[in-house]
Amino acid sequence: MRIVGAVSIGPAGIEDRTIHASALREQLETSDYARGRQLCQIETCCRVHNQLQYICLAALLQLRNLGFEKDALLRNRASTTSDASSSFIIRVRRFMGPPSSMKAGHHTPRQAQKEKFSGKLRTGRLRVSGKSELNIQNSSWALSMAIPFAHIAPVRLTENGGAVRNIAYTARTSVHDPRYAGPFDYSHLQGDLAHEEIILPDDCPLAYLDRSVFAVALDYAELRKIRTPLSERRRQPQVGLALILALPPSTEVSVAEAAEILRRIVLAARGSEAVPIHLAIHEAKINRHAHALFGLRPIDADGIFGLKLRDFVVRHRHTSIRKASADVVEGINWPDLAWECQQTYFQELGIDLVVDPIAPVPGKHFAPVVYSNGTIHSTVTKDRIVATREQAYRANVDAIERSPTHLIETLLRGRTSLRIAELERLCAKFYDSEADQTASVERILLDQNIVTLADAPRASKPAYATTRRIRSLLARAAHLIDQPQHNDIRAFTAADEDSVIAEISAACATRQMRESPLILGARLSDCSTATTALAAYSPIAGTVDMAVTGSSELRAVGRNRHVCLHPGRLVIVPRSELIDDQRLARLILATNNVGCELILGHVQSCQTGVVCRHLAACAADQVTKVQPIAKKDQETSDIVRLLRAGLVRHAIEEIANRGLFEFGRLPNYAEDASWFVVCDDPRRVEELSRTIRADRVRSGSVGKPVPLTGLGKKLELSIGEWIMTKAPPDSTLGQTEFARVLAIDGINSTIEVASDQNRRIDLKRGPAVRPAAALSIRDARELYAEAKLTLVATDPRRIWSALLLVATRGRHARLHVDPKIAQSKDELIKVARQSLPGALPHTREVRADPDAEAGKIIAAINDSFDELPATTPVVRRAPRPTNVAEGIRQLLANDRDSRLGYEQLFDCVGRHNPEHATNTDQVLSMYGDELTRTIIRFLAGIEPDRTGNTEPHIPFDLPPELDELEPERWNEGDIYHLKQSLQYMSLRAWRRSLRPTSNAWPAPSSDHDGASYIDGGNRP
Repeated sequence: MRIVGAVSIGPAGIEDRTIHASALREQLETSDYARGRQLCQIETCCRVHNQLQYICLAALLQLRNLGFEKDALLRNRASTTSDASSSFIIRVRRFMGPPSSMKAGHHTPRQAQKEKFSGKLRTGRLRVSGKSELNIQNSSWALSMAIPFAHIAPVRLTENGGAVRNIAYTARTSVHDPRYAGPFDYSHLQGDLAHEEIILPDDCPLAYLDRSVFAVALDYAELRKIRTPLSERRRQPQVGLALILALPPSTEVSVAEAAEILRRIVLAARGSEAVPIHLAIHEAKINRHAHALFGLRPIDADGIFGLKLRDFVVRHRHTSIRKASADVVEGINWPDLAWECQQTYFQELGIDLVVDPIAPVPGKHFAPVVYSNGTIHSTVTKDRIVATREQAYRANVDAIERSPTHLIETLLRGRTSLRIAELERLCAKFYDSEADQTASVERILLDQNIVTLADAPRASKPAYATTRRIRSLLARAAHLIDQPQHNDIRAFTAADEDSVIAEISAACATRQMRESPLILGARLSDCSTATTALAAYSPIAGTVDMAVTGSSELRAVGRNRHVCLHPGRLVIVPRSELIDDQRLARLILATNNVGCELILGHVQSCQTGVVCRHLAACAADQVTKVQPIAKKDQETSDIVRLLRAGLVRHAIEEIANRGLFEFGRLPNYAEDASWFVVCDDPRRVEELSRTIRADRVRSGSVGKPVPLTGLGKKLELSIGEWIMTKAPPDSTLGQTEFARVLAIDGINSTIEVASDQNRRIDLKRGPAVRPAAALSIRDARELYAEAKLTLVATDPRRIWSALLLVATRGRHARLHVDPKIAQSKDELIKVARQSLPGALPHTREVRADPDAEAGKIIAAINDSFDELPATTPVVRRAPRPTNVAEGIRQLLANDRDSRLGYEQLFDCVGRHNPEHATNTDQVLSMYGDELTRTIIRFLAGIEPDRTGNTEPHIPFDLPPELDELEPERWNEGDIYHLKQSLQYMSLRAWRRSLRPTSNAWPAPSSDHDGASYIDGGNRP
């Protein structure tokens, strides 16, 4: 064994040498806690050289029961403190082969940073979920994530435009409005338009697919109803609702996948209303986002617009006699809807991407300060934005640092468990230093009231977290659901609401009503259909909060309206799938304690229950009798509906009846080259593809492989095999396509392929080509409809995704379940339920986080040394750069010279400097790269212009608050140039031509490394 260390010899340089630590060597070699290929790395600092062995021994002795290998990497890293010439950092990292997250193709920033030192990840490229490629650097690793951002506002018909103007702007085109002489022309902005479509109701005339016809029709449908001229109206009529929605960036999903996410969100919001929707996706510099315009009048089959929907999306009611205006009493929670649709779609693709969690203290939208002439008061608006950001930042950091139990339950927002990756993303947004991020996550996970759960039976690390209270609450409620015959609980499920209400009405007809039944829902509108159907029994409608889970004031209102529980009273929940798990669990327990009979209705068409609100699906899945599914030409659309509604048992039974899966028997890959093999484990796709191709070559199904070169990469293709192409939209093959190789020219690196037609592909010019013998679930969704595929289920975390793919393909697909996963239908049902992100906590295995346990031990060791540097951050002077990416904030937190240059730049261009305007102009003239100029403008208090080429009457493409949630994406070259610029700014010579607030060079402070910007921190 070789123990390697590096010792810093003053500021001049670093010398590497071997450290002979006999005591440490003996301790490592004689210990019996080596287990498998595990390596634990723990970090601590010490300024005294002779304490090295003591710290190593103390750490390893306390880790004896954790199971760590005998090897330890001892590194010495130069300290950033000004008064210490050297500092030892001991790293004993835990590593066991590819970690569980790596096996699934998923990486979080904290995991990547920890695995970086294990010898498996140094620098290079990491393939996330077998699809996206992301760069990993030793200095930092930042991952752009999807965010649940949404903003909706009415589009009004004015003298200056209406729907025509809005659609012309979002479609980046020219649309002529008959009311004006000239068109609304925004075609000069067409560069960022990535997708556009119009969604029409069923049987609507196809003429409205023309955007010009559609836009003009929306305005004139409203004009025909107006009697008072627009110039004389105090309140302008509304022609639609404009939604701005943040979408996952291009590094995570393609444009087609982003369009599918957008389509699901708007269709879920539209519901059963027959209103048209115009969609557009922009690939903006800030981020990818979408615009959706909802019409407010339904269209019939003749193309005639009906009456305006008054309660569409939101419900307004007069809550007080004294108020002249109405209040919003119900509405769609757009961030929650966006989160659920995105997370469900990621689960369908079989990838482990997570949506950034909503902050404990979410930001609020506010209108800009506007002058009387319509222009925006930029200065006041900017100051308001800055103040709001700082206030939200301090409130969220305070929430993170307080009670972990309260934080987790706040982040859950009615759900049962939270992904640890979401917790890491939350800390990454509010802490710049990776050390602070890791420490915050580990402190939360180690709290005695927090339970960490594994996502697979043999996973080495946890993937979910919840609180002990919530886990116990859901376990007790699920126990009552599992034994409905003993607890007066009945559930009814059907494809639509009318069928569910009909079954509930039939059940009520067989029961004598001594008291008016109580109908409960998440909102009052959820009870309206059931109240009308059961009007003969004089039911009383209310919400679950009014009856059980609300505040004392709200429950008092419920008691006054007789919305309360009584022994023997019938309680009906017609739309239980719309109630979050925590509220529904408390209702189930309350009705059982009081002695009420409970009827739960579950509507499958809502398609919720996969990532949240799974308790209602569990109750509906216990129903022994559901509506029979007709086998029309072996179609499986009804099975798809069951799976998306979380009814796993019913779906698997139907799949088994169709004979679409089998246990234990793996397919013969070489028997037919026309079959596509799909693997649910992205790690095994490449290896499986090589095996299948070799078998097919030996069997003669395809020709011998021919070596080729394409786009600088070498590959081998065979005549007769299928390939998958990835090309830009303007190429001859389109975005993604599957084709069969007909001929190969190895000299010129060209191939003849057949898809819809025969064509030639030059591999040197593109597109990117790879064999399609084995595919991931995500790639298999792109196959043409008649493609035959066999899916091998080997990953227990993706069983639901595999079942959904097989159900979607129907008779063209078969599922082969690995015996290690399940050997019977009942076992498959259990594993499939556990594979859902919204699975109940008590169904998962409790698994402690070994990294957090190791961090706790080292924290205790650190506390025993008085000479260790204080970790409590000090008050900073320079503002935290909220408008840049995490990698840049980490640069400022970890690099001393960059931090010092950042402080000196702020000293010169900050608004506290009387000469800040002159200095800002001079500094901006010195640097040409956009990232450095962005930092300069930020410190100078210059708010970026987000209006672009828009006009005052057109709202911002993205509200300024979005800069905090999704910053601009800078490449490695931009960050390198910024680092060089900031390091030059830290020199004395740079300040000579400027006018700082003080000519004296600031002396480094002993407690914060000579910079006011937080050392690794970000806390106020």
